[in-house]
Amino acid sequence: MDAARDPIKDFPTSLPNLKKLEITTTLDAFTLNVIIRIIKCSPILESLHLIIQEESSKPEYWALHEVETREILTRHLKRVEFHEFDGQKHKLVARWLLEFANGLEEMVFSWRNEVKYHEKSTETINQVSKAYKASSTVKLITLLKY
Repeated sequence: MDAARDPIKDFPTSLPNLKKLEITTTLDAFTLNVIIRIIKCSPILESLHLIIQEESSKPEYWALHEVETREILTRHLKRVEFHEFDGQKHKLVARWLLEFANGLEEMVFSWRNEVKYHEKSTETINQVSKAYKASSTVKLITLLKY
């Protein structure tokens, strides 16, 4: 990330009608704080589909402002989908969303590759289900998409 350029400087301050959002990124391109800012601009966001293409070993990309996070993740975010869920950073994001999104109804983990689906789906559910959940009714779902 270029330190001289804010990656969302020109991002709108409000997306009042946005209900569904898909973000395809590498972990170096956005930080959780950037995703939080996007969610903050979207007061009625119900569905967030995260496609994280690479993992980063740079921990500074995962610094999180906890107080701001609690204020931003409101009852509006109902569904989050991860595509090709794999790796520690994905698990960190999933646990973070489970912990703070108190209106979350579904967290979906999807794969297009049948072998990866069979390798990862049970392991993913077992690991993520152990996390604290702000929503007592959230469903954890795995999908194989063709």
